[in-house]
This record gives sequence, structure tokens and C-alpha cells, in this order.
Amino acid sequence: MKTAITCFLASISMPLLALAQNDSSAHRTFRIGFQTSTIPVVDYTATDSTRIQLYIAPQISYTHKSGFGVLARTYFLTGNTSSRNFLTTLSPTFEKDNDKLYTAVNYSHFFYNRHSDIPYTPIKNELYTSIRLKTKVLQPLLTVNAGWGQDTLANPAFDMNVLTGIAHDFTWEFSDKSSLSLLPAIILNAGTNNYFSMLKGSPYIASSKNYNAVIRTQNKGRGRSNTGTGTNNVASTTAKNSFGLSQLEGNLYIYYTIGKITLEPDASIFFPLRSGEVISSYFQLIANFNF
Repeated sequence: MKTAITCFLASISMPLLALAQNDSSAHRTFRIGFQTSTIPVVDYTATDSTRIQLYIAPQISYTHKSGFGVLARTYFLTGNTSSRNFLTTLSPTFEKDNDKLYTAVNYSHFFYNRHSDIPYTPIKNELYTSIRLKTKVLQPLLTVNAGWGQDTLANPAFDMNVLTGIAHDFTWEFSDKSSLSLLPAIILNAGTNNYFSMLKGSPYIASSKNYNAVIRTQNKGRGRSNTGTGTNNVASTTAKNSFGLSQLEGNLYIYYTIGKITLEPDASIFFPLRSGEVISSYFQLIANFNF
């Protein structure tokens, strides 16, 4: 399956290059900003004690006029916690938005803090691609997302998400330096959902206190979550999910720019399509200053 995803990304690379060359509005951009959302945190001094905690992730990025770029981000938990910095990501990226098509492709590597309070995950790599046709009324979209890695016993770990749906774009231009876009969408989510992870295609796992009701590969025991020692650092041998329908999502993405500042709130509500799961929600905010 990993080979299939790799071939898929390779097959779209040439059209992406063509889009980059045909978009004359692109320019070099440095950005500095932050991302904020929530993540479950495990209290290892109590039994079955999981809470949701806000994180903030400072970020810096560079985008070439071709659409290719790189993004670095490091994540910190807010509030009182034993280890605040739990993750750093490095992502080569491609993004292009013109009158006919929006495309985004990136690879991310996850550098987890070996002593953090978030749930254990063996997923350390991610491939993500998203395409949206910009028609006048309904805009079809497709996202393919895969993650992989190894657990602490060197067992391979793999998860995959495929999202398809329709969206509509509402855009207002207030001035030469200020605009607002609203993009509501209805999305059908399918995936494997084997592990807790920070994959973009399954935020109903990474932001939910009830993530154990969604994933099927559980961590056994207690202790620090992403360490090389401890008792809950091994992905267990419980039965894994087959690929199938997972969630029906209602999403609203907002893009607001004023001068050199951009704000990108993103909110979703998820209706589970598998038994035993509950309705969940997700919110994320990205803010950037463009140089």
C-alpha cells in the first residue's frame, strides 16, 4: 500500500511542476507564525486519566515562487505539565492555488520528545496530498494521506486516510491588502485508524480525548509515552482495522489576510460511521506574518 501511495504522488509530480510554471502570481515568501489546537495528554499518576490540553506550535517557513518550500514547526503544551515540548516537525512542501486548481503535497518527519505526556505513536513519517477543482458552484476535493514508522520492537506500523468531498468558495475582496475566504465542505473520511497519530487526514484522533474508541492498536501499561523505556511504549498486538469508511465530516476553513498578516481558522465536526465511536469536533488556528 505504501508503494501505491508513492506511485500516486510520483504520477502527479509532473502536473504540479506545470502548474508551478504557469502561475505568474507566485513569489518567494518567508513566513513566521504559529499553529494552535488541542491534543490528549495522559496523566500517568492516575488510572485511565486522559485530558485535552491546548498546544501552541511556533513555525517558520519559506516558499519559492515555484510553489516548493519547507516548513519547520515545534510543539509546546500549555499549562502545568512535566514536559512541555513534545514534538518537532520538518516538512518539504508544495502548494499552488490558481483559478482552476488547488494542490498541496508535502512530506513530514515527526521528531517526538522521548519524554512526553501525549499518547504513544509509532507513526514518524507522513505523506499528504490534496487536490481541489475550483469550479463555479461545487468544488470536488480529494485527499490521500499515509503515515508509517516502527514501534519499539521494530514492528512496522502503517496508517492511511482517503478523504473525498465537495466544497464551495465564498471570497470577498475588501481592499488591495485585505480579503476573506470561507470554504465550507462536506467530506467523507475513510481510513485504517490503527494508531494514535498526528496525521492531517485524521484530526478526530489527534485532538480527541476518546481516541482509544477509534484506534484498534492499543498501548498496554503505563509510563512515559514516547520513550525508549517504560511500559506503554510498545504498540500492542491487538487486531488492526481494515481500510473502510470512518467519519462524515462537516468542515469550515477560513482564510483572512490583512496586509502581511494571515489568519487561518479551521473547524470540523465528525459523525462516526463505525459502531462504538462518538461524535467529535476539531479546531485549529494558524497565524502567519509574511516577509
